[in-house]
Amino acid sequence: MRFIRPALGASLLLSACAALAAPLTSLRIDVSPLLDGPRPALKVDVRYRAQSGGQCAIELPNEWADQQAMYKAVQKLRLVGTSAMLRETDKPHVRSFDCKRNQPIHLQYELRQEDEAPLNNARRYRFSMDPAHFHLIGYAGWVLPKAEENDPLKVDLRWVSMPSAWVLANSFGTEARRQTVSATFDRFRAAVFVGGDFRLGATKDEAGRGVTVAMRGNWSFSDRAFADKASAIIRAERDFWRSKESSYLVTVIPITEPPGARSLGGTSLTAAFAMFLTPNAQLDDLSTLLAHEYFHNWNSQQLGAMAEPQQSVYWISEGFTDYYAPLLLLRSGQMTLDAYIGHTNALLKNVYVSPVREADNQHVIQAFWSDPNVQKLPYNRGTLLAMEWQAQIHAASGGRKSFDDVMYGLRQQVEAAERAKAEAPALTAARVAGLLDQLGAADAAGLVQRHIEAGRLIAPRAEWFGPAVELQQIELPLFELGLDLPKLKEKVIGGVTEGSAPYVAGLRNDQKVIKRTPIYLGNTDQTIEVTVEADGGEQTYRYQPRAAKGLVVPQFRLRTDATPEQLAQTRQLLGIPHR
Repeated sequence: MRFIRPALGASLLLSACAALAAPLTSLRIDVSPLLDGPRPALKVDVRYRAQSGGQCAIELPNEWADQQAMYKAVQKLRLVGTSAMLRETDKPHVRSFDCKRNQPIHLQYELRQEDEAPLNNARRYRFSMDPAHFHLIGYAGWVLPKAEENDPLKVDLRWVSMPSAWVLANSFGTEARRQTVSATFDRFRAAVFVGGDFRLGATKDEAGRGVTVAMRGNWSFSDRAFADKASAIIRAERDFWRSKESSYLVTVIPITEPPGARSLGGTSLTAAFAMFLTPNAQLDDLSTLLAHEYFHNWNSQQLGAMAEPQQSVYWISEGFTDYYAPLLLLRSGQMTLDAYIGHTNALLKNVYVSPVREADNQHVIQAFWSDPNVQKLPYNRGTLLAMEWQAQIHAASGGRKSFDDVMYGLRQQVEAAERAKAEAPALTAARVAGLLDQLGAADAAGLVQRHIEAGRLIAPRAEWFGPAVELQQIELPLFELGLDLPKLKEKVIGGVTEGSAPYVAGLRNDQKVIKRTPIYLGNTDQTIEVTVEADGGEQTYRYQPRAAKGLVVPQFRLRTDATPEQLAQTRQLLGIPHR
């Protein structure tokens, strides 16, 4: 790949074919910075013509992902050039006003970060701005006329009076002060917009498919190294889907967490991925995150609208994505076979130690957003089922077919509906099971019923990796802090029981804590250091947070005596090309 400067004024036109039956809404949006004063803001002017008379409605930012009440960032919202007044409604993010058909409407407001606290993981999706930059996910900032998600939208987007030194980048182009955007309301809201002291870099592959990176902050890796890694991952997934996508944006900004804490996160958006990292992030740790989020450009975006409630099929949208993220890294030479096996083993450990490992799908639907342990279930279950089905299809077809054909089949069904100008089929378990049956998988619907709906544990088989890899039963340590965490936060030792790891190390209840190292819940390999008051001085104790008895977990191991033929069979099963 060659490293190039992004083209000036590039823009991206997104299809709104699914919404052609609805009238097109045309907007002009002017965005200008307000940099004087203690808290900078963006002044936003939205102009359009009312499509109906009587009562018009507008929608402010509200809920998205794990965020609530994002309308708090919208200030001084008003109508300009009319005597009509905005009225509150029974929904806090909706306003109404009197209007006439085809009447020019001019909305004006200021978009301001809600407080002066630095951006952190808990509020990363909210609007953020300081004198040097702004970061906006459309859901967190645009006030738009009320419409359906898939209604078509055309926006004349103007970035007015931006400092000449500022870099501008968004889902629809880079470095342009004026853009024409065709999308749907949802795709426009699901876009990312950044400006300020970002550093731009871009790559193109031999097919002319580009990737642009906009990043700010100081990192242990260079901008070039990150751009190369992102481009290699994106290229592998474009090749998998045979995609001709011409451009894609990755934004990277730092977030602040307590000393010693590390956070790697992000979200897939319209033709973009917004990444949020603590400054101690390491480049090698970002591969599976990038691979997972970019895969969402197809799963589920191009495989059909997700069945409701969406949590019921997260094992498809998230689980299959988690399956392919490391697998495509492996196939493209960006992950070794040993590392891929290690990744699978870590997943199996996570599954087996989970306190909710056999929760049924109804519990997943109900508790997905409230219980972090439940949140992991559809990711892990979808991955393990994909591995089982890959082994079944490979065996049934003599290696001629694979689980890849299920993914291609899901996409082809949607494309066929689009050609027929019909509604795309919903992404459901039945569609997946139907394709699996065609490919020779055994009782696919039954596996879904047992392991997804009923929540029964998915036991791995040696056939998942072929003859070069063996399956063992290994006792692994279980995490046990051994301390009362609330009391520890109050700098007092509590909850220590005889025989536990902290007890053996020397810690006792009611000791006064002077300092301690950060604690990573679930990590049995860390060494926790706690310094307490002792005899007028201080004493430091060290221990690993492990329970006295471990848990037997299935784990895969690459055989040291594997023959070249066995290795070739394993590589073929996993779809690793000959190099």
